[in-house]
Amino acid sequence: MNSNSTMDNLEKIEEYLYGSLGEEERKKYENELEKDASLQELQLKYILAKEAIINRGIRQQVADVHSQFIQQRADSQEIKEERKPEGKQIFMFTPMRIAASILLLLSVYTGYQYVSLSKDSLVDGMVTDYNPSMLRGSDDKAQNIRNAYKAQDFEKVIAEIGAGNSDSEMVFLRAMSNFKLKNFEASLNDFALLKKQNVSSLKPSYVYEIAYYEALALIGAEKYDLAQTQLESVKNDAQNPYHSLISDWDIFKLKVLKSK
Repeated sequence: MNSNSTMDNLEKIEEYLYGSLGEEERKKYENELEKDASLQELQLKYILAKEAIINRGIRQQVADVHSQFIQQRADSQEIKEERKPEGKQIFMFTPMRIAASILLLLSVYTGYQYVSLSKDSLVDGMVTDYNPSMLRGSDDKAQNIRNAYKAQDFEKVIAEIGAGNSDSEMVFLRAMSNFKLKNFEASLNDFALLKKQNVSSLKPSYVYEIAYYEALALIGAEKYDLAQTQLESVKNDAQNPYHSLISDWDIFKLKVLKSK
């Protein structure tokens, strides 16, 4: 795809996404999109690049790019009024569009997201250490398990707790140990057990921790739609102390991961 056709397609993509195409043009574009894999990829890149601009907070840089672009066109006397049939929106070279086009054509953004991003890198970047409390008066076995967890001997934690233990703290430490070992399905099973126990408990345990780490385990298990819903829920819950650990950029990267 040469640069001229790329720019033409970007303009058509923008018009399509903003709903400014007429009915006949829209159907024609959708038919072309269904058959043309390169056009599908370009449209996806455009959407992701635009979201990157919003989520990374680089609007000032985008505005600077826009100003330079307009000046260059003015100097070469290439600025022309874009006219469209009555009832259609007139599209100018907005900062968002110019920046998205530049990112796309240089493949900087796409190369990073599609080559570097993985479920493991996303989860690892969001994990925060959990330190179990050392409760006085609790039995030696429980203390040994807590010590093993703090020492990151997660296999020992799982073995010591066993499969039949239903104590909420032990189940949570088992869930977290499986999470650390990337046994995500086993971790999700334990989180589900804890949530079930909390429903009938007068004093629910680990509510906020479960919500956050279950979302990360869902990413690890490649259940991205569920993970996105849960992450957004935690992020929007000001009472959850983990909500500040989730950024718009994290959500955006999850969307990129879903598209790979």
